[in-house]
Amino acid sequence: MPHPIAYQPDLPFLSRHLRALTYVLNLSRFSVVVLLVGAALLASGQGQDVLISVGEDNQFGRLLLGITLWATSIWLWARVLLNIHLPAPPVDTLTLAPYRRWVPRLLGTLGFVVVAVDAGNAGGEANDLIIPIIILGVVFFSAVTWRRAMARRIARMRAGPLAHDHWLWVEDQGGDAQVAGFWRAMNCGVGRFGLLMLVIGSGLFIWGVARPLAMADYFDTILLLFVWGATVLPLGSLLTYWGNLKGVPVLTLLLVAALLFSLINDNHAIRPLAGHVPADRPHIDEAIASWQASNCRDGECPYFVVMATAGGGIRAGF
Repeated sequence: MPHPIAYQPDLPFLSRHLRALTYVLNLSRFSVVVLLVGAALLASGQGQDVLISVGEDNQFGRLLLGITLWATSIWLWARVLLNIHLPAPPVDTLTLAPYRRWVPRLLGTLGFVVVAVDAGNAGGEANDLIIPIIILGVVFFSAVTWRRAMARRIARMRAGPLAHDHWLWVEDQGGDAQVAGFWRAMNCGVGRFGLLMLVIGSGLFIWGVARPLAMADYFDTILLLFVWGATVLPLGSLLTYWGNLKGVPVLTLLLVAALLFSLINDNHAIRPLAGHVPADRPHIDEAIASWQASNCRDGECPYFVVMATAGGGIRAGF
């Protein structure tokens, strides 16, 4: 079994803590990627439209439920991976301890922060979302920060034992003994809930690849985004753990695979109606003459307004 690295007093303070932070972020990198991707999608023009429509339609419940599920999954799976002590960490466990504890909490809380910032940038009705998101973010941060203290108090009231936070050591032996470390950490951290999320995430992934349009009938845009982020994390965390053990750049390989698949995966094709020949578009002069006949009276015509806007057909039409 590997042993903890002893405290390193000769290593400069800043260098020691930068090593610890880099190491922890690297282990939980899939949670970081899901957080950044979600923030980027909501910051895009289409994402801003979605946030505005949520505010206009008063879909606060779906939004807050989705963010909570997304942020909880980011925190949870980062914590699972950081509960595993891989061989040869770069710094001592005393220096690593606060980063193991606080990085998952901050990553989960940042989920609420980035959505609130994106809602503020969207403006309009999306501004109404900011305060509820911030309030829920504070509640989330408080829950994940003081949950152990509350659990200990409940355990004392029930006069029952409570497990302490501890490392799950992984020996560098190869084979199933290493992979078992992930299942042990998941069992200690999230139990059957983690396994359920892993199964649901895998099922939604297969469903989304096989029947994307059918899947869209059951989820609206905002909820689908957060459900995707929450359920892809279990599978991604398992791949990240395997990559950490084997020294395989999992995220790089996934990015390369996405680029390669994009060359052959054209999802913009439109299914034509069998045997239907669309009518020819009218000439611009015919369109103007038709408009004049419908709108002009006694030689007086209202203003002729032409709209030019960015976006696809639905967004531009809106």
